[in-house]
Amino acid sequence: MRKGRRQLGGRPRFALTIIAGAAVAAAIGGFLLASGSGAAAPPNPSAIVLKASQVGAGYKSAVIPGGRQVAGQVTLDLCYYTYASESLRMARLQEGYLKAAGQPAVSNEVVVYRSGGAAAALSELQAAVKHCPATPRTGPSRGEQVPVSWHLTPITVAHVALPYVALRAQLNGVVNGARRSATSFIVYEFKGDVMSAVYGYENGASAPATQAFVVHAAQQAAANLG
Repeated sequence: MRKGRRQLGGRPRFALTIIAGAAVAAAIGGFLLASGSGAAAPPNPSAIVLKASQVGAGYKSAVIPGGRQVAGQVTLDLCYYTYASESLRMARLQEGYLKAAGQPAVSNEVVVYRSGGAAAALSELQAAVKHCPATPRTGPSRGEQVPVSWHLTPITVAHVALPYVALRAQLNGVVNGARRSATSFIVYEFKGDVMSAVYGYENGASAPATQAFVVHAAQQAAANLG
């Protein structure tokens, strides 16, 4: 799905998309890094983020609103926990990938952390998966104030040797008296001080097709991480 972040979720801001019933396309803004200099320049997110061609034939990419910002943007909100590693982010870039209705939609968020930040984020995610509560919770972003319950199921991303956390997330909530639910897929991958997260949304496709699509995107993202 985040604060002033887009309607999806860089982290999963999909909670908002799912529960609010917003179209994934709304999270894909118009098509649109600042590079630093110095002795060991940090990785450039734009060199790591997925290219549309890596996601799939016919897919278009766009930087989501606020996708280049760190301040005021949330990266991790799995199970709507608060993540201390958020304060260790140095740079981030998030792009959305869309083809057409009936085809899975994907978002890729690349985050560069200060030394030790990526390891801290991985540890926090592993703890969140282990202790994710079944009771409805609200999130840290402006669009996540509808109580949502999370049900997480680990999935496997074959041929990826990097540390990762991959999940199928079933979110349930009540909006205007109507019960809403949606299934999304999330893969967080880590290399050095960088995290690349892939978020997948059904967008009218089946859950099995979306999972396979997200796994493929995550494999490509791992290759970009090196």
